[in-house]
Amino acid sequence: MRQILEVGQGFGKKSFEKALTMANNNDVVMLNPGHYSVPKNVTLCKNIQIVSKTKKCSDVIVNTGFNVVDNAKVNIKNITIENENERTSITCSDGSELTIEGCRIIDIKDFSEKNEYFRIYSKDSLLRIIDSEIIENGNPKSVCFDHSRGYIEGTILQCVTARDNSIVKMYNNEVNKQIFIDDNSKIESEGILSVSSIPNYDSLNLSNNSQLFVEKLQSFKSPINYGTLIDSYLKIDDIIFKSGYKMIVEQNMQSTVDANFEEVEVVTKEDEQKYAYDYDVNENNNSSFSEEEYDEKYEEEYDEEYCEEYDYDEESLENDYNNPEQKSVNDLMEELNNLQGLKNVKEKVKEFISVAKFNKERKEQGLPFNNVTFHSVFLGNPGTGKTTVARLLSQILYNSGVIESDVFVEVSREDLVSAHIGDTAIKTKAVLKKANKGILFIDEAYTLYKDSGSDFGNEAVDTILKYMEDNKDSIMIIFAGYTKEMQKFISMNPGLKSRIPNEFYFEDYTEDEIADIGISSIVKQGYFVDEAYYKKALISKYKSETDKSNARFVRNFNEQLIFKVAMRVANESEKDYQTIKREDIDSLIGGNKLEKNNKIAELLEELNNLIGLEDVKSYVNDLIKQVQANHELESYIDDNNNFSYHMIFSGNPGTGKTTVARIIAGIFYNLDILSKNSVIEVSRTDLVGRYIGHTESKTNDIINLAMGGVLFIDEAYQLTNVASNNDFGSLAVETLITALENNRDQFIAIFAGYKSEMELFLDTNPGLRSRIPITIEFPDYTPYEVGKIVRLYLKKWDIGEYPLEEQIESVYSNLDEKDKSNARWARNISEEIIKNHKIWLVDNDCDNPLKIDYDIINSTILNKII
Repeated sequence: MRQILEVGQGFGKKSFEKALTMANNNDVVMLNPGHYSVPKNVTLCKNIQIVSKTKKCSDVIVNTGFNVVDNAKVNIKNITIENENERTSITCSDGSELTIEGCRIIDIKDFSEKNEYFRIYSKDSLLRIIDSEIIENGNPKSVCFDHSRGYIEGTILQCVTARDNSIVKMYNNEVNKQIFIDDNSKIESEGILSVSSIPNYDSLNLSNNSQLFVEKLQSFKSPINYGTLIDSYLKIDDIIFKSGYKMIVEQNMQSTVDANFEEVEVVTKEDEQKYAYDYDVNENNNSSFSEEEYDEKYEEEYDEEYCEEYDYDEESLENDYNNPEQKSVNDLMEELNNLQGLKNVKEKVKEFISVAKFNKERKEQGLPFNNVTFHSVFLGNPGTGKTTVARLLSQILYNSGVIESDVFVEVSREDLVSAHIGDTAIKTKAVLKKANKGILFIDEAYTLYKDSGSDFGNEAVDTILKYMEDNKDSIMIIFAGYTKEMQKFISMNPGLKSRIPNEFYFEDYTEDEIADIGISSIVKQGYFVDEAYYKKALISKYKSETDKSNARFVRNFNEQLIFKVAMRVANESEKDYQTIKREDIDSLIGGNKLEKNNKIAELLEELNNLIGLEDVKSYVNDLIKQVQANHELESYIDDNNNFSYHMIFSGNPGTGKTTVARIIAGIFYNLDILSKNSVIEVSRTDLVGRYIGHTESKTNDIINLAMGGVLFIDEAYQLTNVASNNDFGSLAVETLITALENNRDQFIAIFAGYKSEMELFLDTNPGLRSRIPITIEFPDYTPYEVGKIVRLYLKKWDIGEYPLEEQIESVYSNLDEKDKSNARWARNISEEIIKNHKIWLVDNDCDNPLKIDYDIINSTILNKII
């Protein structure tokens, strides 16, 4: 039974320390306005809420620190936490979940710049920070996610750190000093990410195979921001910078920056290794799950609960406690029937309930009856309503008298499995006991089984099996997850299949159902929209997305759409808070049809303006017409959209293969064939591993990264031309072939390399030629064309009367074949001319620094044939 423990002065109120001591699981500690101080850090190991009685965080000030441990789930809302010691204000560890909402965490003393404490530190846990502010004095180290998951929304802070395989989602935040991502971690920022820099700090610092995805980067606070990438990936979709402001990104050769804006200057340094921090944070916290477990579990999308709203005003809490809502079975069945789609699931649920009630009633009449085994498996993709149906089923069975308790316990792997020997059975038994007489819902149950023999997930499964056998009639366990993974999971232990007789398959929503779900949600929120235009845009976007997450996709689409509306309304004098305009929808999906056609025309013009490559241009232009025709015919011909556009680009280095790949990516994105306008460039080293199993993992990671866009594999023949029986390159090819077939319309793979070597490459595996239908040959540039390219490189410079193109043509014609590298040679000679000119400028007086001396050009070019 949940209770509200009121803190403050007066009758019936308790001290803060006493309330925390008295609080049990699911209790609420409610603080009246005032200042509360606890000398030592408070350890929280229960599922509790700490909230202000008012909605202003300035009304409640707490001077202490919090340690959330032992899988506790803690919510802290609308309070100010003051820090007057050089210590971490809030720590979350041991598989716990902490939500901080509407709070201020503030240093009230001016600490030393050498202070190494994070204000909020999460280790092996889930941390959410919503609509809060973190104010620091001293070394900026606001929040650290260490081998953790995180979500930050609407928050102002100094620094965000993600390290050791952490995954963090961000939405509309202001980071005033630095974002640091290290050691295979990832941050995805949606909405606006506002950044600024100060001396000695890089605004963005990525290292060790880390990733940062930013939807919209904003900076108005400093003329120049800096970024550093070491073996990492940075993608920026849009930039809002004040005029004259820019960002300089320094990267090493193993990094990629996908940010094609004038405001971003990328500097590549091959040998320099640069890191921003040397952490001295206490690393002795015990991990509650292994790195292998973490990688498999937490790459999934965030469920709805991770970002849900909390409303802790006193009246609603007391109403929840005193007047729990009771619905009749008919009401619940109607609620089930009103769910969009799920026809087979609804029929199966009705049959399941009917049989259960029938046997219950025979038992009550003293007639022979069969004991019904309720244990079930829910199969289906994300966003298909598995959790929603399970909760409704729980209420229906309880209200029908089929199960004794309305307890519904929802868990996942981390709630059952420990990293320590012997602890898993204890954790699992505690969960089973909590769910006894009711329903236990195990989400993504397949993660309990790992190939590793040392994994403790097997212990959790064995504990569950024994409990199912010993308590046949007292609990219903639902195992839920992806269809393929769950079928494999069930088959791995013969005891599971015999004990789980009920199978519910949650089919994906149809396009029409997706549209109906979307419009229903928009209307319920009080918005007006052109329904036909909205549905067409939603369906088009959904069809091009690689992540078919059903209702979850719709939710994300609508949230992003409302954000577009809010951004537009904020800049209008006459405010209309209810109307969603077509321009809002167009902004979300990358433009309307006319705008996309204009962009396609611009990209085709860019292609046609390239020097040379006449056959390539003709082929690509014809290909685009074919794609446009296929797209237009989708509504007339069934299965017309299952085309594969994987390609071979054959030709020598410097013939424009990468440039054309980027143009194709942009065109296919604006044709709604691809969901991302991106090109991921890789080579053998990015795909091939060093030990058994490593190659498949690396290749799949790259494929997942490229999904929705273009994967460009340079010198692809190197995957198979290594003369070694122990080489893993063939495994990379086999993994790629599977992806080419299973995701044929989800991304485009372009395999590039020398013509003869690529022919041999295609012969190494019979599955390659049939899965790569398009081959484009890139001819060498003529000496005349190379001269044109050099002139293009030097178009911003004044070369006077020097006969540049003629001289380049002559020199290039006389080069040995081994020295000719097409546009790459043109670029190199152009850069050398500019370099020599800059040296000359320092030693000579010159009225026009853009005018390159005749002798400088001549000597640089002629030097190539000496």
